[in-house]
Amino acid sequence: LPRLQSLAEKQMQETLTIDNVAQRLVLAVRHSSKLLEGPCMSMVRNNISEVMKTDGWKLIANDSTVMAALVCHNQTLLKNNHNSGSSDNEEEKEESKSRASKKQRLT
Repeated sequence: LPRLQSLAEKQMQETLTIDNVAQRLVLAVRHSSKLLEGPCMSMVRNNISEVMKTDGWKLIANDSTVMAALVCHNQTLLKNNHNSGSSDNEEEKEESKSRASKKQRLT
């Protein structure tokens, strides 16, 4: 069962879009999926205005646990960036690589 969960998390991570990221973030937080939660948090943070226009945003807005996780994640990033003096962190680099890879597959 853990292997099946890992495969499902990986598939959901690889197919993240603006339209499905809110639903997947809710699932990740509710089921303690750190493998999926990080990329979802990054995508929401980097595309917040677009994500807020989706139907899925209502799920986040109505779930205090998910909203708190999102706020805590962003505060941690701000604190880490402030302490390091740099806005380039590993998570942002991975998100950038992921987007480039997705664009390549679509072309």
